[in-house]
Amino acid sequence: MACTQLFRRHFYRSRVIRRLVYIQEFLYITAHFVLWTVLWYAGRIGKGDDFGKIRLPEVEAAKLMTGHVPASLYFSGVSYKLNDRLILDNISGSIKSGQVMAIMGASGAGKSTFLDILARRNKRGEVSGTMLVNGREVKDEEFQKVTGFVDQEDTLMPTLTVYETVLYSALLRLPRDMSFEAKKFRTLETMNELGILGIKDSRIGDTGTVWTVIHPVIT
Repeated sequence: MACTQLFRRHFYRSRVIRRLVYIQEFLYITAHFVLWTVLWYAGRIGKGDDFGKIRLPEVEAAKLMTGHVPASLYFSGVSYKLNDRLILDNISGSIKSGQVMAIMGASGAGKSTFLDILARRNKRGEVSGTMLVNGREVKDEEFQKVTGFVDQEDTLMPTLTVYETVLYSALLRLPRDMSFEAKKFRTLETMNELGILGIKDSRIGDTGTVWTVIHPVIT
Protein backbone atom coordinates (compact mmCIF):
# COMPACT_ATOMS: atom_id res chain seq x y z
CA MET A 1 0.00 0.00 0.00
CA ALA A 2 2.79 2.38 0.93
CA CYS A 3 4.52 1.75 -2.41
CA THR A 4 1.26 2.41 -4.26
CA GLN A 5 0.69 5.71 -2.48
CA LEU A 6 4.30 6.72 -3.08
CA PHE A 7 3.95 5.93 -6.80
CA ARG A 8 0.72 7.94 -7.04
CA ARG A 9 2.32 10.93 -5.34
CA HIS A 10 5.33 10.75 -7.64
CA PHE A 11 3.10 10.41 -10.72
CA TYR A 12 0.93 13.35 -9.59
CA ARG A 13 3.97 15.53 -8.96
CA SER A 14 5.38 14.65 -12.39
CA ARG A 15 2.11 15.66 -14.05
CA VAL A 16 2.08 18.95 -12.13
CA ILE A 17 5.69 19.67 -13.06
CA ARG A 18 5.03 18.94 -16.74
CA ARG A 19 2.01 21.25 -16.71
CA LEU A 20 4.04 23.99 -15.05
CA VAL A 21 6.76 23.59 -17.68
CA TYR A 22 4.17 23.81 -20.48
CA ILE A 23 2.65 26.92 -18.91
CA GLN A 24 6.10 28.49 -18.50
CA GLU A 25 6.98 27.82 -22.14
CA PHE A 26 3.64 29.21 -23.29
CA LEU A 27 4.10 32.39 -21.26
CA TYR A 28 7.67 32.75 -22.55
CA ILE A 29 6.59 32.49 -26.20
CA THR A 30 3.60 34.78 -25.64
CA ALA A 31 5.76 37.41 -23.94
CA HIS A 32 8.26 37.43 -26.80
CA PHE A 33 5.48 37.65 -29.36
CA VAL A 34 3.90 40.60 -27.55
CA LEU A 35 7.31 42.30 -27.19
CA TRP A 36 8.17 42.03 -30.89
CA THR A 37 4.64 43.15 -31.82
CA VAL A 38 5.03 46.26 -29.65
CA LEU A 39 8.48 47.01 -31.12
CA TRP A 40 7.18 46.60 -34.66
CA TYR A 41 4.18 48.81 -33.96
CA ALA A 42 6.39 51.44 -32.32
CA GLY A 43 8.55 51.47 -35.43
CA ARG A 44 5.47 52.00 -37.58
CA ILE A 45 3.86 54.87 -35.68
CA GLY A 46 6.97 56.26 -34.00
CA LYS A 47 7.00 58.78 -31.20
CA GLY A 48 7.03 62.37 -32.22
CA ASP A 49 6.01 64.82 -34.91
CA ASP A 50 8.20 63.15 -37.53
CA PHE A 51 6.69 59.71 -37.00
CA GLY A 52 3.58 58.44 -38.74
CA LYS A 53 2.79 61.75 -40.49
CA ILE A 54 5.37 61.75 -43.25
CA ARG A 55 4.03 62.73 -46.67
CA LEU A 56 5.95 63.95 -49.70
CA PRO A 57 4.63 67.29 -51.06
CA GLU A 58 2.47 66.79 -54.16
CA VAL A 59 4.73 68.99 -56.31
CA GLU A 60 7.76 66.84 -55.52
CA ALA A 61 5.81 63.57 -55.57
CA ALA A 62 4.81 64.28 -59.17
CA LYS A 63 8.49 64.30 -60.16
CA LEU A 64 8.78 60.68 -59.07
CA MET A 65 6.38 59.70 -61.83
CA THR A 66 8.05 61.77 -64.55
CA GLY A 67 8.51 59.54 -67.58
CA HIS A 68 7.02 56.60 -65.70
CA VAL A 69 5.47 53.90 -67.86
CA PRO A 70 3.62 51.03 -66.12
CA ALA A 71 5.32 47.78 -67.11
CA SER A 72 4.29 44.14 -67.07
CA LEU A 73 6.72 41.24 -67.37
CA TYR A 74 5.90 38.03 -69.23
CA PHE A 75 8.21 35.01 -69.35
CA SER A 76 7.71 31.70 -71.07
CA GLY A 77 9.77 28.51 -71.29
CA VAL A 78 12.63 29.88 -69.21
CA SER A 79 15.29 27.21 -68.74
CA TYR A 80 18.86 27.26 -67.47
CA LYS A 81 21.54 24.63 -67.97
CA LEU A 82 24.99 24.60 -66.40
CA ASN A 83 27.61 21.95 -67.25
CA ASP A 84 24.99 19.62 -68.73
CA ARG A 85 22.93 19.96 -65.56
CA LEU A 86 19.42 21.35 -65.92
CA ILE A 87 18.87 23.88 -63.12
CA LEU A 88 15.61 25.48 -64.33
CA ASP A 89 13.17 23.73 -66.64
CA ASN A 90 10.47 25.45 -68.71
CA ILE A 91 9.22 28.11 -66.25
CA SER A 92 6.42 30.40 -67.43
CA GLY A 93 4.46 33.20 -65.79
CA SER A 94 3.65 36.90 -65.75
CA ILE A 95 3.90 39.86 -63.37
CA LYS A 96 1.49 42.75 -63.84
CA SER A 97 2.25 46.40 -63.16
CA GLY A 98 1.95 47.23 -59.46
CA GLN A 99 1.93 43.57 -58.45
CA VAL A 100 4.20 42.13 -55.78
CA MET A 101 5.32 38.55 -56.37
CA ALA A 102 7.36 36.18 -54.21
CA ILE A 103 9.45 33.30 -55.53
CA MET A 104 9.17 30.46 -53.03
CA GLY A 105 10.86 27.10 -52.82
CA ALA A 106 13.19 24.88 -50.83
CA SER A 107 16.86 25.69 -50.35
CA GLY A 108 18.77 24.98 -53.54
CA ALA A 109 15.65 24.93 -55.70
CA GLY A 110 17.03 27.70 -57.94
CA LYS A 111 15.14 30.75 -56.65
CA SER A 112 18.14 33.09 -56.75
CA THR A 113 19.20 31.73 -60.13
CA PHE A 114 15.74 32.30 -61.55
CA LEU A 115 15.66 35.85 -60.17
CA ASP A 116 19.10 36.54 -61.67
CA ILE A 117 17.84 35.43 -65.07
CA LEU A 118 14.71 37.58 -64.84
CA ALA A 119 16.94 40.55 -63.93
CA ARG A 120 19.13 39.86 -66.99
CA ARG A 121 22.25 39.30 -64.92
CA ASN A 122 25.13 37.48 -66.59
CA LYS A 123 25.15 33.73 -65.97
CA ARG A 124 27.86 31.25 -66.93
CA GLY A 125 25.46 28.63 -68.20
CA GLU A 126 22.99 28.46 -71.07
CA VAL A 127 19.76 30.46 -70.74
CA SER A 128 16.76 29.91 -73.01
CA GLY A 129 13.18 31.12 -73.12
CA THR A 130 11.19 34.26 -73.90
CA MET A 131 10.96 37.36 -71.69
CA LEU A 132 8.79 40.30 -72.77
CA VAL A 133 8.19 43.73 -71.23
CA ASN A 134 4.78 45.15 -72.13
CA GLY A 135 4.54 42.56 -74.89
CA ARG A 136 7.84 43.33 -76.62
CA GLU A 137 11.43 42.20 -76.42
CA VAL A 138 13.79 44.59 -74.65
CA LYS A 139 17.59 44.58 -74.80
CA ASP A 140 19.46 43.75 -71.60
CA GLU A 141 21.01 47.23 -71.39
CA GLU A 142 17.64 48.95 -71.68
CA PHE A 143 16.02 46.55 -69.22
CA GLN A 144 18.68 47.13 -66.55
CA LYS A 145 18.28 50.91 -66.81
CA VAL A 146 14.63 50.76 -65.73
CA THR A 147 14.93 48.09 -63.03
CA GLY A 148 16.55 47.87 -59.62
CA PHE A 149 18.22 44.79 -58.17
CA VAL A 150 19.19 44.25 -54.53
CA ASP A 151 21.74 41.49 -53.98
CA GLN A 152 21.01 38.76 -51.49
CA GLU A 153 24.10 39.79 -49.54
CA ASP A 154 24.66 43.54 -49.63
CA THR A 155 27.76 45.33 -48.38
CA LEU A 156 26.90 48.25 -46.10
CA MET A 157 29.11 50.81 -44.39
CA PRO A 158 29.14 49.87 -40.69
CA THR A 159 29.86 53.46 -39.61
CA LEU A 160 26.71 54.87 -41.25
CA THR A 161 23.28 54.98 -39.65
CA VAL A 162 20.23 53.28 -41.12
CA TYR A 163 18.91 56.66 -42.29
CA GLU A 164 22.22 57.63 -43.93
CA THR A 165 22.38 54.29 -45.76
CA VAL A 166 18.87 54.59 -47.21
CA LEU A 167 19.44 58.27 -48.03
CA TYR A 168 22.60 57.34 -49.95
CA SER A 169 20.55 54.92 -52.07
CA ALA A 170 17.90 57.59 -52.61
CA LEU A 171 20.45 60.16 -53.81
CA LEU A 172 21.68 57.69 -56.42
CA ARG A 173 18.26 56.64 -57.70
CA LEU A 174 15.81 59.54 -57.42
CA PRO A 175 15.43 62.09 -60.26
CA ARG A 176 18.13 64.78 -60.50
CA ASP A 177 15.58 67.60 -60.70
CA MET A 178 14.14 66.57 -57.35
CA SER A 179 15.34 68.80 -54.51
CA PHE A 180 17.64 67.48 -51.80
CA GLU A 181 15.03 68.20 -49.13
CA ALA A 182 12.44 66.22 -51.08
CA LYS A 183 14.85 63.29 -51.35
CA LYS A 184 15.37 63.33 -47.59
CA PHE A 185 11.62 63.49 -47.19
CA ARG A 186 11.15 60.50 -49.50
CA THR A 187 13.79 58.59 -47.52
CA LEU A 188 11.90 59.08 -44.26
CA GLU A 189 8.63 58.20 -45.99
CA THR A 190 10.08 54.92 -47.26
CA MET A 191 11.54 54.02 -43.86
CA ASN A 192 8.17 54.72 -42.27
CA GLU A 193 6.48 52.39 -44.76
CA LEU A 194 9.02 49.65 -43.97
CA GLY A 195 8.57 50.05 -40.23
CA ILE A 196 12.25 50.89 -39.55
CA LEU A 197 11.85 54.58 -38.80
CA GLY A 198 12.29 53.90 -35.10
CA ILE A 199 15.90 52.74 -35.67
CA LYS A 200 16.87 55.40 -38.21
CA ASP A 201 19.67 56.75 -36.00
CA SER A 202 21.15 53.35 -35.17
CA ARG A 203 24.49 52.55 -36.77
CA ILE A 204 24.70 49.61 -39.15
CA GLY A 205 27.60 48.10 -37.22
CA ASP A 206 29.74 45.11 -38.07
CA THR A 207 28.62 41.52 -38.55
CA GLY A 208 27.05 40.07 -35.43
CA THR A 209 25.43 43.26 -34.11
CA VAL A 210 21.84 43.33 -32.91
CA TRP A 211 20.14 45.20 -35.73
CA THR A 212 19.48 43.59 -39.09
CA VAL A 213 19.17 46.38 -41.65
CA ILE A 214 16.82 46.28 -44.61
CA HIS A 215 18.38 47.89 -47.68
CA PRO A 216 15.46 48.95 -49.90
CA VAL A 217 15.44 50.05 -53.51
CA ILE A 218 13.78 53.46 -53.74
CA THR A 219 12.00 54.01 -57.02
